[in-house]
Amino acid sequence: MIEPRSGRLARIALFAAASALPAGAQHDPPGPPPTGPVPATEAAPRALASFTVRDWLVLGPVDGRGRRPLRPDAVVRDHLLKADAKPPLAGEIVRGEVDSASWTKLEAQADGALDGERFAWAYARIEREEAGVWMANLQGANTLYVNSEPFQGDVYRYGFGGVPVYLQAGANDVYVNGVRGGFTLRFDEPPAAQFVAGWDRTLPDVAGPFAVLDVNAANEWSGTGLPPLWVAKRALDTRDYADETGSVQGFGAPFGVLAKLPDAKYVTSFVSEIDGSVQSMGVSPPTGEDLTGAGLVLSLHGAGVPVRNQLGAHSRHEDFWIFVPTNRRPYGFDWQDWGRRDAYEVLERGISLSGVSRDRLYLLGHSMGGHGTWHLAANDPDTWAAIQPSAGWCSFDTYGSRPEGELAELWQDADGASRTLDLIDNLVTIPTFVVHGDADETVPISEAHAMVEALEAAGGFPKTYYHEDGGHWWDGDASKGADCLEWSGAFELFRRTSKPRWLFDLDLNQLLSWSTIDPAVDCRHGWVGVEQFLEQGKRARVEAQRVERVSPTQSGGSKHTRVITARTENVSVLLIDDSDCPSGMEVHVLLDDEAKGFVYADRGPRWFERRSDKWHERGAPDARVEKTPARNGNFKRAFDKHFLAVVGTHGDDETDAALLGRARHDAQQWWYRGNGRFETWTDDALASKKLDPQRNRILYGNADTNAAWMSSLPADCPVLVENGRVRIGEREWKGDDLACLFTYPLAGSDECVVGAFGFSGPEGACLAATFGTFTSGAGFPDLILVDSSVLTKGDGGVLAAGWFENDWSWAGGRVERGGELVEGAEEDAR
Repeated sequence: MIEPRSGRLARIALFAAASALPAGAQHDPPGPPPTGPVPATEAAPRALASFTVRDWLVLGPVDGRGRRPLRPDAVVRDHLLKADAKPPLAGEIVRGEVDSASWTKLEAQADGALDGERFAWAYARIEREEAGVWMANLQGANTLYVNSEPFQGDVYRYGFGGVPVYLQAGANDVYVNGVRGGFTLRFDEPPAAQFVAGWDRTLPDVAGPFAVLDVNAANEWSGTGLPPLWVAKRALDTRDYADETGSVQGFGAPFGVLAKLPDAKYVTSFVSEIDGSVQSMGVSPPTGEDLTGAGLVLSLHGAGVPVRNQLGAHSRHEDFWIFVPTNRRPYGFDWQDWGRRDAYEVLERGISLSGVSRDRLYLLGHSMGGHGTWHLAANDPDTWAAIQPSAGWCSFDTYGSRPEGELAELWQDADGASRTLDLIDNLVTIPTFVVHGDADETVPISEAHAMVEALEAAGGFPKTYYHEDGGHWWDGDASKGADCLEWSGAFELFRRTSKPRWLFDLDLNQLLSWSTIDPAVDCRHGWVGVEQFLEQGKRARVEAQRVERVSPTQSGGSKHTRVITARTENVSVLLIDDSDCPSGMEVHVLLDDEAKGFVYADRGPRWFERRSDKWHERGAPDARVEKTPARNGNFKRAFDKHFLAVVGTHGDDETDAALLGRARHDAQQWWYRGNGRFETWTDDALASKKLDPQRNRILYGNADTNAAWMSSLPADCPVLVENGRVRIGEREWKGDDLACLFTYPLAGSDECVVGAFGFSGPEGACLAATFGTFTSGAGFPDLILVDSSVLTKGDGGVLAAGWFENDWSWAGGRVERGGELVEGAEEDAR
């Protein structure tokens, strides 16, 4: 019998041998997409083998869960972190963050389904006579560990066909985590070493981009650049493959597309600027002939609702275009983070396709999409002429809640844009029609009441319709579509409302009252902008007004003066854009009741900075050395701008395997949650090829194990991760179990950033499997440093966390503890 963890090390040795290159050779990064299906060995004309696991040990919940960037995890601590850890035994007690429980035996059904009492973890040992790659099809649970390596499960039961895993000869330890009401696990023989999966394709109804899923079911790099045991979406275009009838052959199964846009509802596609992936969008064109004054409605779906279902619930309108984004998947990101970005990518394409004026843009959504409606509007009051949230919830703090903890405020500040109630003033000027069933069993009507009451208290006048005895989804005869989705009263509000022009016409004496929690999400309201905060993660607020004063002159004429006043909270750099001020008019700017203001004889945008409790004139923030709204930090934002992942290959075999395994799991999460593309190269490949500098870069490893580390980060970066230690500013921590996640400007670029997964050793890489990097509602500031005590102590295992200063220096963040002070650490580190 092979001991479990020695079996893991044996698997690493096999991986290293399979992945090794001839001396002096390098992995070439993938070039242009192949022009056809991935070459694949012909599948044998026989039934493919499969097997299930019947005998399990299961463990009830012992650690808290919820939306936070990191969490305690007793099972990872006891059985997956250390190289000499043993598997669990029946009756063994596990003590976690919130409870204790014991491993108990449970038998699965013949099809691999494991149901019964509520449990959080399951463990099984699989014995194999021969080593090989299998497609692990896990339905109903989030994560599968095979010999300590994490893989993505089909937790939402989309019906996907699994991911490739390597089972060694002898004993294999398998763990299942993130169980959602029971799970099914089956191992299927792959049809070939490389193949195109037919079960996750992004297909439009009309000619344009489409995507297929390539699978590398081999424990070595594929000829097309896919790393071992990899799944990846590949962008293609039907116009390169369709015959004269619009039929496209291959790629899993034939499909057809229309050559021109139909006079009917349809699904089209586009290539996302986030990662180069292909995303879908639904379109419902108007039926009217005269589209002068037509409006555009962006419709946000609820959790689990595919784009075609959302589109089908809408009727066609004479005077409205309706566009339906996907949130990147039916569950996606709750219309936050990359879900919000997806909504705006679709909005811009909708405006381009329809030609609708920007003063007639409307927003609605149901359930999760109702929350998305509140979220997008509260963080962007300038765009939307009117909104209709239906069955929507306020925020993660009112619906589902987020775990409490020592650093709960920090994590929630890092996701501050989701706190809709903190931005309620921004909604006052947006005409709003709230729709909810008064017997909603999924999202209680109290969520609607809370938003309406807060909005009214702030000075708003929302309209409401509460459907008597209405559940979460209800319909009637009030509209041609589903009443709970497109309520007739809301569409009447849309028809008579356009965006007030006082936000942009500067000759009116309107008071601007505006809040923002994150300049990367919302940095501008009319003619006022906030480009840097005094304290990041906290709300900034501006009340501003401009008036024109007329005074007589000695010559008997009159002098016109524009006076701008503003009161601010938590604003470091303020923008006032007076570009359309009449030529020759003198402008006076008075900030925060300071006795001395600023006087200008010209017009244009002006920037002011608050230093030492006083306002000073300055220029626009310099993107080379300062934070700007376009490059403002928060770790999650590194996954943007067609990002490229770069994996270190300069450690020992165990370290290199751990880094590639970490990147593999992130790539699978990004694919599963966001229908995304996670292009991955080795560090040596990056060094050998020229790369577009306007792409973000995701690094795995440290300065010793990843050859791209030092060249990707500027010389004055205050963070250095090496084998056995991490330095941040003037403090150093030592150990092999450190994990440091941070984002920083990419060397040589004014726009892009690095997102670094820095590990001081393989145990640090193991910790990252418990991070909620792609979980909506889990806030990540610029930097987080933890050690393995986080698996027991949660927030107590955080050694440093917070934001870099506005000049990208480090001043201790919100949390900095432990470690040792090292004089001249920043200079020595470089």
